[in-house]
Amino acid sequence: MVLPTSHPLAKSKVLTLSDFASDEFITFAPETSPNLHNLIIQCCSDAGFIPKIVQTAPQIQTHISLVAAGLGVSLVPECAAQVTHPNVAFRKFKSRKSVNTTTMAIACLKARDNPVLKAFINCNTMTGS
Repeated sequence: MVLPTSHPLAKSKVLTLSDFASDEFITFAPETSPNLHNLIIQCCSDAGFIPKIVQTAPQIQTHISLVAAGLGVSLVPECAAQVTHPNVAFRKFKSRKSVNTTTMAIACLKARDNPVLKAFINCNTMTGS
């Protein structure tokens, strides 16, 4: 979960997703990211509410920027917390159900010798992703 540092729950240590039932949400658009969009809807439904979606964006960094601007909160992958931004707080929350997950993948040309790509692959291999 990413929320603005001005949010009343930004300093809380223990949260549940239902704590955000009255918040406005930034999500992935169903047209461009149907799996992530549906996962967010399902997580909120499991927490007992339907999210009020006020904005959609295709990229995680855009979600973070929109949250920083105070437009709402967003469920983003845990790895997004590695991005530093002065106006947002990343918080984990306790779930009544097992944590919902999704798989991310990358496709690339085998013949490319790209150091950034190699670092990405090594990072994900080391974390077990």
